[in-house]
Amino acid sequence: MLLPSFAFSTARSVEEALELWACLPDAAYFAGGTDLLPQLRLGKRAHRNLIDLKRIASLSRVRETEAGLAIGAAVPLADIARHPAVRERYPLLVECCRRVGAWPLQNRATLAGNICNASPAADTAVALLTLEAGVIAVSAGGERIVPVTGLFCGPGQTSLRPGELVTDVVLPHTSAGWHGSYQRLSRRQGMDLATVGVLVASSNSGAPPRHRVALAAVAPTPL
Repeated sequence: MLLPSFAFSTARSVEEALELWACLPDAAYFAGGTDLLPQLRLGKRAHRNLIDLKRIASLSRVRETEAGLAIGAAVPLADIARHPAVRERYPLLVECCRRVGAWPLQNRATLAGNICNASPAADTAVALLTLEAGVIAVSAGGERIVPVTGLFCGPGQTSLRPGELVTDVVLPHTSAGWHGSYQRLSRRQGMDLATVGVLVASSNSGAPPRHRVALAAVAPTPL
């Protein structure tokens, strides 16, 4: 099935992206496109305009903030998994990033896109839930932080407001050092969505040690 026709606009700043969304009908933000384009092709979504975010420099970097490590919305999963700070402090996220699809897809797909797609089977969601991550969402009305625990509302549904743009996924300093393992079952080996995914993690910082279990693909939202 061929892609439907759409117009493609490139934003050079977050402000320009918000302005384009406000003036273009049936618009959607576009970063990696690994979920959006197949959904357009299958008729599951319909957009007359796509707004490319990859030319916005601030969305293509990983940076330290007072709250934690902020991962820009346009940073590919492969770059996140290779980043020294992520590897050292958040190994759970590295493991989950490497389970999304195949290597070519990981070099295109983004962390923000993976969770904004709101699939119950999103591999990175279980790591972000365990790490108590949040997303920075920006709109014409200002900026707010949405905890990942409150982001998912159902299959394909999030608590983001119309026109809001996720600029960063923030991993808090307090969640550094969690370690564990993510295991998944799927219908076939290789690139496929999880039929069930289980992440078991623990942290030895503080007393007593803490333990968490996160589940994918077993409910309308990751748990």
